[in-house]
Amino acid sequence: MNGREKTYEAVVFDMDGVIFDSERAVMDCWIELANKYHIEN
Repeated sequence: MNGREKTYEAVVFDMDGVIFDSERAVMDCWIELANKYHIEN
């Protein structure tokens, strides 16, 4: 390593939204895109 590289022993995947509520962010993105492309939501 050159002092700037990081090593990781584990990665956590939050697939069910326990750590981060991703549903709200996804819905906000869908609404923004629907408005941009004039799709009724």
